[in-house]
Amino acid sequence: MNILVPLFSGSNNGRLELIFRLAFGFIMAYHGFHKVMNPMGLVPFLEMKSIPFPVLSAYLAAYTEFLGGIALMLGLMTRLASLGLAVCMAVAIVSLGGFSAGLNSLSGGLEYQWTLLSVFTYFVCAGSGKASLDSVVYKQLTEGKSRVFSQARSA
Repeated sequence: MNILVPLFSGSNNGRLELIFRLAFGFIMAYHGFHKVMNPMGLVPFLEMKSIPFPVLSAYLAAYTEFLGGIALMLGLMTRLASLGLAVCMAVAIVSLGGFSAGLNSLSGGLEYQWTLLSVFTYFVCAGSGKASLDSVVYKQLTEGKSRVFSQARSA
């Protein structure tokens, strides 16, 4: 019976965020990797969609997706990485027609891009969770500050 308690307790100790970070970070790193290998392959599409500075935009999209995905998986600078990924998804949504494209992905809709935008917006707002490098860095920084302050008080 005790095995069911964690299912209903409200605390996941960062496991849920970790699962989502790994899954969505991998998806973005995978997509970004192929763009990093050939960023110029994206340029004709960006030109067709009238995206300003298509060459620069192709490189920015490729490296944001690849490095942002890796950072998301690691939980390192999660809010910043997620912000960059959210901007990529917002640009994709707008350039592909926004609400007028609909949601049904089978008929060219954008449910996939909207889902990714929602996930990245969550991480921008909520952060990476406990099981992350952000959490480790934060603990190191706050412990260092408390040691400095306690040494200053005792002096």
